[in-house]
Amino acid sequence: MQDPAAWPGHAGDDNQCHNVQTMSVPVAYQYPVVSGTVPVARWAFASAAVGSFLYVYGGVGPSVLEDLAVLDGDLMVWRSLAPTAARPKDRPDKLHAAAMCALGNSLWLFGGQQGRKHLRSLYSLDTEMLSWRLVTPAGACPAGREGHSFTAVNGQLAYLFGGQGKKLYNDLFVLRQGGTEWVELKARGSAPAPRSGHSMVWDGRDSLVCFGGTTAGSTDNHTSVYSLTRNEWSMPECSGTIPSPRTHHSAVLVAPGNMLVFGGCNASG
Repeated sequence: MQDPAAWPGHAGDDNQCHNVQTMSVPVAYQYPVVSGTVPVARWAFASAAVGSFLYVYGGVGPSVLEDLAVLDGDLMVWRSLAPTAARPKDRPDKLHAAAMCALGNSLWLFGGQQGRKHLRSLYSLDTEMLSWRLVTPAGACPAGREGHSFTAVNGQLAYLFGGQGKKLYNDLFVLRQGGTEWVELKARGSAPAPRSGHSMVWDGRDSLVCFGGTTAGSTDNHTSVYSLTRNEWSMPECSGTIPSPRTHHSAVLVAPGNMLVFGGCNASG
């Protein structure tokens, strides 16, 4: 994608629509040799990185899981972790399709699904002390859901969007004040249609970029941009090789203004 300074919603940009260029990127894959206690195969897990450490929680493997593992990205060594908790309720249970992000040295885990129950609990893990705690911020807590996105901005704020609960959602919340307050944002512009299984990436500057997901009628490949400073949604015009409709894919920021999208499922699986 092109430089996000050319996307709508950046300071000094009075236009409503700019082009976002997409392209298919040739990739030389590497399969590093990893050691340690490698987690069992799984899907619908939650993950987030703190520095060069990638943390993975829960998901569905041979059964629904409640384990926590970390990969040292420098040494390529996996470890199984056993965090403490002051009370049993301070640690998350078996769940899948939750979302997790990192703020500083803490991981924040929200929502997910247990059986037919959509969860709305928020947990924080201190990665230095290796301790879980259940957090009950002030403000209106988002409804229980799975398949939502939870995106950290500048290591200080976390934005939660969409997901599937009692219905499909396209609401937007921000967790702020060190995780002590939820605020629902009533943004201007045209928000993306309600969806789950989408990706949401902070562009490193002023925008959250939402791509794909499952809507009420189909699998989607639209790109929507939320301006943090303007509190406004827009849908830029995309050109180039636009990724096919997909859900439950991955997307990461590889450089300011450059988002990499990989994999996912289409309407036929």
